[in-house]
Amino acid sequence: MPDQTPAEIAYAAYGAATGGLTHDGRPMPTWDQLGDRIQHAWAAAALALGMERTVPQPDYDRAWARLTGYVQQAVEDGDTIDPAALTAYMRQLRHDALTAVNEWLKRTADGGTEAAG
Repeated sequence: MPDQTPAEIAYAAYGAATGGLTHDGRPMPTWDQLGDRIQHAWAAAALALGMERTVPQPDYDRAWARLTGYVQQAVEDGDTIDPAALTAYMRQLRHDALTAVNEWLKRTADGGTEAAG
């Protein structure tokens, strides 16, 4: 597939070499089922094998600070945190933390280049 990122190519090669099975013999999930964290790991692995590019890291420190601030504010206000609202907020924080990584993956897939860092 011409629009594949280096990570997707590496993942597909792993699947071809293992008959579509994971390290423990289970069927491999599709690329889209992997989730951001595992896709990022495959991107880092693919790039470590010969491409001189830097992989941005997720900003989990900022996400953690925002999450703890959110909880602390609720405590100070005497509020109860709705589990569904907290889950949605945590998903947004994860998305925000991975913004730089996902933008980089898109640029890489689009043929963009970056200097080694």
